[in-house]
Amino acid sequence: MPAGDTLGDVDDLQRIWERVAAIEESAWSHDGRVSASVGARGELRALELDPRVYRDHDAEALAKSIVDTVAEASRNARRLVLDEITPLLPRNATGAETDLAFEPLLHHLDRGGQ
Repeated sequence: MPAGDTLGDVDDLQRIWERVAAIEESAWSHDGRVSASVGARGELRALELDPRVYRDHDAEALAKSIVDTVAEASRNARRLVLDEITPLLPRNATGAETDLAFEPLLHHLDRGGQ
């Protein structure tokens, strides 16, 4: 394989990972009182609470709302990541079973870097 092809593959891979790293997805609770933003790996980047959350005095409900909202944002981010890395995955890969952090790289290496 010509060296230029390998460098092109590395450049393509770098561009994909840069786009993945830039992903930020948000979600809102069903009542609109909780907003969460996460990065490509589901890491919480921002959490906003509407002042109305303090009126209910129900810490358990608030905690559940936060967890559910962060989970929804994480699912949305995972879909965006999967869209970006699909060209790097085996044809039969599905989102549910794919390790988005390592599967594309391993598949790329299995193909001999092609």
